[in-house]
This record gives sequence, structure tokens and C-alpha cells, in this order.
Amino acid sequence: MSTYENQKEFDRMYLAWEQYIKEGVINHEVVRPVIARSWLRSRGYGIDPFDEKILTISDTKEISKRLSSSSALVKAAHPLMIAAYKMVSGSKFRVDLTDAEGYFLFSVGQDEVFRKTSKLNPMTGVCRSESWIGTCGIALALVENEPIQIYSAEHYNCHLHEWTCSSVPIHSPTGEILGVLNISGHYSLIHRHTLGMAVGMARAIELSLGNTQTIDNLRDYQKVTDLIIKEVCDGLVVFDRERKVLQSNQKGLEIFLSLKKKGGNELTNILQNDEEIADKEITAVINRRKKSFYMTKRTISEENRGGIRECLVFKDLENVHKIAQRIHGKQAFYTFADIIGEHEAIRNAVQEANIAAKEDCPVLLIGETGTGKEMFAQAIHNTSSRRGGPFIAINCGAVPADLIESELFGYEAGAFTGAREGGKPGKIEMADGGSLFLDELDSMPLSMQTKLLRVLQTKQVSRIGGYNDVPVDIHLISASKKDLFAEVEKGVFRDDLFFRVNIVTIQIPPLRNWQSDIPLLCDHFLKRLIARNFKQIKGISSETMDIFMGYSWPGNVRELEGCIERAYIFEERPYITPKSIPSYIHKQKEVFSDGEATTEVTTLEDMEFRVIQRTLRNYNGNISQAARSLGIARDSLYRKIRKFGLRN
Repeated sequence: MSTYENQKEFDRMYLAWEQYIKEGVINHEVVRPVIARSWLRSRGYGIDPFDEKILTISDTKEISKRLSSSSALVKAAHPLMIAAYKMVSGSKFRVDLTDAEGYFLFSVGQDEVFRKTSKLNPMTGVCRSESWIGTCGIALALVENEPIQIYSAEHYNCHLHEWTCSSVPIHSPTGEILGVLNISGHYSLIHRHTLGMAVGMARAIELSLGNTQTIDNLRDYQKVTDLIIKEVCDGLVVFDRERKVLQSNQKGLEIFLSLKKKGGNELTNILQNDEEIADKEITAVINRRKKSFYMTKRTISEENRGGIRECLVFKDLENVHKIAQRIHGKQAFYTFADIIGEHEAIRNAVQEANIAAKEDCPVLLIGETGTGKEMFAQAIHNTSSRRGGPFIAINCGAVPADLIESELFGYEAGAFTGAREGGKPGKIEMADGGSLFLDELDSMPLSMQTKLLRVLQTKQVSRIGGYNDVPVDIHLISASKKDLFAEVEKGVFRDDLFFRVNIVTIQIPPLRNWQSDIPLLCDHFLKRLIARNFKQIKGISSETMDIFMGYSWPGNVRELEGCIERAYIFEERPYITPKSIPSYIHKQKEVFSDGEATTEVTTLEDMEFRVIQRTLRNYNGNISQAARSLGIARDSLYRKIRKFGLRN
């Protein structure tokens, strides 16, 4: 992750932390559930998030007592931590060991890292329990009894915001928690491999604790090395001084042999060159499938023998993209349960989308602006078998024509002036294993339509300036506010692409077609605003609801939501009145207005009563026509008539 992206993520998390500290409100779109639970507990403990008591050290007697009671753990962990740390020397991380109550027992790391963390006092006797300093990696590993990685402002105490912690509980052979293995570094160095390394080291310590026989340091070191290689890396190969394979995991060996089989001087030059390499993109054939990897070369010095070892690390590009999506929020949050409405028109659309989500075929969403096409797309993704994968959305109408190619297909380094060093994957490549949502597909230039069609046919994408085709497995969800078939007839949309994306078409109705649900939507939006803010609004006046029911809502649900939010901001009374809504909405009070000017308070049940009453009046008591207009069955309408005591 780039420095800019790290800072952006830090700022996003810090704002969520600051909001909770000041207002007690948790932004669940940013804060993970496990962190949210810990923040709540931390506040319940009465912990001051600005307190410097994290610097407090136990007295000498207490430290001696804890070291003595955890002597077996320290003895088992010490050589493993030293040996494992040598594997990543120079990584700017610190490795800590605590007891079962979160007190530091032992730490190892570079001098510069200790200098940077000196104010945090990672010394023997310092406590990191949740009841003492609040949310942190060590505390959550103890509370949740599972490995966890904590990032920047996820820490409850502000003095820990600069760091990322990967913490893993260490268990006795009987399953009792003995302590925590923790790896800490600056938050800009966050990587899932760090947690994998901590897991490998913790498991190695547990193995050592469970082994009653004495083993020599060489075998001990070898076991740790093997565990780290197997647990941490997507693929890893270690070479001896003669550059022969010394150790590897299965995936690393497969990739290495594939590169060797491909021939050429590239691999030979990499191994013969003593310089380290970071994130060089390469392709290899694994299980008859061409895959892309980031390759990193590191050197390991042998202090006593005067030589060096080298290792190649292969990061699966697909996994890298998935992590990027998780960190940067490229996920789908909405489900079908979030789509509010009881009218037959909207429920039919939801039912069709729900059925389509269970099939891995292209889906085309047709609907006017503001009808909720992306909400439907996210719900389809979250219901599909790909819900664990990325959800990548791009608005084809919002990207300039000369940039959409690089956005969709990506580019290689040097592909054009201003191209990022190392290249950049496109949206299609980033959506591999998940869903790609192309909004306003009708705005895509014809030249791009041809390239998109090729991707859908071959299931491969080629970056601008690239020579290799990258296999992609995506679920395509498209959306358009125009009739694509009409666009085909005009010659502005390819007919062959239309037939590709038009396997399942779902018409999302405009709000004017299910207007009877406006009271329900208003109630939903208002409750959500009240939950996020301190201002209390008790409801919507009858006069305001009359205006809403008589307006055509060309901006659909999005316009209604915006109107409610505006009214919530400007309304000074306990109820939303016509004064707080935009004036242009008043001009279309046509259908439901009956000349009654009142500010009588309206409940959701009262709104339903008024809508049914007026609909029956409009259709002169015709039950069939009224039920059809309301989008409900005749039996349902009869039940509501009896419920409200209405006379036909």
C-alpha cells in the first residue's frame, strides 16, 4: 500500500475513532465489529483514551514474580523469537511476548524501532490488558482468543495510533492461554503476512512447549523456519550460497519451477544479481492456469559463515487485490433487506434480483436516475456465491472517454506519458473472483464496448502496453437508465455486447409507480437520520405528506431521501412542515391534495390510513382498481379496510 493510501486509511479510521470518543457513535461502515465491541467495553471500564498510564511499569517484585511464573513460556519463546526475527531483520518491526494478563515479558527488535516506541514503553512489566488501556492487539488476542491485527486508530488509546499490531494467543498443550506473541510496527507497514508470521511463530512456540524432549538449537531453528515459510507466504523459496534451493513451500516451488521451465535469462539474472527486488510483477503457469504474482527478492546474511542466502517471495496478485478491496472499502454493503418497500412493483423487482443472484450470469439493471440501481447491484453481489470477493463499481458516464480504457483495463509501466511506475491493474482485473458493476453502460464508447466484449468472451484482460493476457473470473452486473435495445437500433450500442449483458434484465420501477410506499420510505429515512444525530424530529405533518404524495419525484428515491435530509436539517419544529422542504416540490401537489391545510401530526399507521382512504375515494370504492394502484392483493386491502374501519 502506498504512503498516500495508508494516510488516507489512517485519516478515515481516525475520524471514526474521534466520532466515537466525542459522540459515542460508532461508524459501522469503517469500524470492524470486533473493534466496535472492544471500544464499548473500553468505555465501560471508564478508560481515558488520552491517558498516559500505558507508560506505567510494574514494580521489580511484581516483574520477578511474573517472569518466574512464565519461565517455561519465556524459555520456549526466546530462541524462536530470536531465530524468526533474523529472517525479517530490517523490516522495522518489533516482536513482543506477554503473559496471560497482557504484561510484557520479553521483546526483540531493531534499536531504531525501540527508539521510536520508547514513549510507549514496550518493556518488561508494562500492561496491555483491555481493562487497563483499552483496545489493542494484545488485549483483543486475549479477549477474543484468536489471532488479530489492529491498525492505527483502531487502538482506543491515542498514544498507540501510530502503530499496527499483529497479535496471536499462545496456548498450553491443554488449551489454556499462556500469553500473546505480538509483532508491532508503524501503521504504514501493515500487511497480512505480518499476522501470518505471528501465527507461525505462536504455533512454533506451542510446539516447543508441548515437546518434552530436549532438541538442539539447529533443529529448533529449522522448525521455526519451516513453519514461517508454510504459514506466512503465498510462495517462498530459499536458496543457499550456491543458489540451490534450500527450502520452499509447495506453492513457491511450483512458481519457481514454472519460471525455470519458461526459460530465458530473466530468472538467472535475478538470482545472480545481489541486489534486492521489491514487487516485480511476473506470470507463471500454475495448474495449467496463467496467474500473476508480485515477486520480491531478499538476502539473508549468515553472520558466522560470512555468506548470504537469498529468498524469493511470491505474492498472489489476486490475494493482494482482495486485501486492497477490504482496506479501501471496495465492498458491497447493501443486501435485499435494505431495500424498503411493500408495493408489488418494487417487491417483484427484488424477487427477480434475488433469483438472478443465485445464478452466475450477467445481470442488466434498467431504471431511471435515483431508483437504486447500485443498491440492487450490491444486494445481488452479497446474495451470490461471490459475496466473499471484491465488488468493483465504475460509472462509465463519469469517466472521461480518454481515461476509461486505463480505468477498466489498467496499464503497464511506461505505457504512456504519466503512467505510474510499476503499472496499475484495471477495474476488471481488480474484480477477479467477485463482481464488476458497470453503471451507465449506455455511456461507454463503442471502442471500449469492443474490448469489453472480448473480455467477456475470452475471460482474459490485457493491460494497455502489456503483452500478457491475465485470466479473470468476474460476475458482470450492468446498469442503464436508457433502453439499451433502442440504443442498439440507433447504432450507438453494439448488438453483440447487448446480447452478452442482457441475459437477465431487471426493471427497477420509478418511485411514482409505487408511490403508496412513500410514507414507509419517509419513516425509514427519518429514523436513520435521528439515529446518526442528536436532533429529534417526531414525525411528518399531514400537510407535508400530502405534498409528497402529490409530487412526481423525477429523481426517485434518491430525491426523496435528499428532501427528507434537507427538511431534517432546516426544520425547527418537532415535525417536518412544508416550510422546510424545497419550494419546487410544492408546485406539483396534484393527486393526493384534497384542499385540507393542516399541520396535524402523522404516524406511519395514520399515513397508511390516509393513503388507503384517498385511493378508495379516487377509484369510487372499486376494490380491484384500488388494490392494483396500491400494489397489494384484494384480500390484503380488505383486511386493511376492516383494520381501519373504512366503509366502501
